[in-house]
Amino acid sequence: MTIDNKLDITFTDPTLPTMPHGVGVIPAGGETPYRWLADDLTGEAGSLVTTWRETNGAGNLTGGGASLATVAGYKSVAFDGSNGLQIASGSPLPSSRGTICGVARLSPAALEATRYGLIALSSSVNVSDGKISKETSGKMLFDRIGTADVKVASADSILPGQFFTFGFSQRTAGAVAMLNGVNFAVGAGDIGGFARFFLGTIGSGVNWLGNVFELALWNEGLVASHFTQFHNAMKTHYSFIQ
Repeated sequence: MTIDNKLDITFTDPTLPTMPHGVGVIPAGGETPYRWLADDLTGEAGSLVTTWRETNGAGNLTGGGASLATVAGYKSVAFDGSNGLQIASGSPLPSSRGTICGVARLSPAALEATRYGLIALSSSVNVSDGKISKETSGKMLFDRIGTADVKVASADSILPGQFFTFGFSQRTAGAVAMLNGVNFAVGAGDIGGFARFFLGTIGSGVNWLGNVFELALWNEGLVASHFTQFHNAMKTHYSFIQ
């Protein structure tokens, strides 16, 4: 005979750890991505974010022009269009990262016909390629790293106030980008990875106005099916992702 006892105990300890939601992606090599989660940040809404720690402490994004904000019930890092965060040169992150994914929003205060720079993937923010930006056309432009200028624009536009998922795989061949679960091929290039990245700016005064909720980086070059998995995982977690 088995006797079950039920104890009416309420767990109220605020120090209990919170497990982060998954990215939904298991690449062939089984790599666990580096992640920057706004949920990891503490402080009052509006407090400055000058350091954004990788969830397992592997490397910090540092800089300015960002603050902590809650949008639609979720923590985010809000960029005010004046500056950005970056991984320092020689940081503990391995070089030649191959893929970056994330969840972001263009601010409702943004202008449809203005260019905003979300991410730069290179040794310097002012290198001419390796960028993700919202162009004056409203399209998101994915400009891969390489000596040849290889880029592709999304079919859909991002409007002020819109939330979106994105992904960019820097494969030497078969590079792919993703916006809101829609994948599209990027032309062949000669460089497959990036050693650093900048968030909230692509240099030359082109900065992001809006929010970033999280980022994930892999050394592997993900493919379209992985981006679909990532988008679906984000759609499960964030109520604002369609």
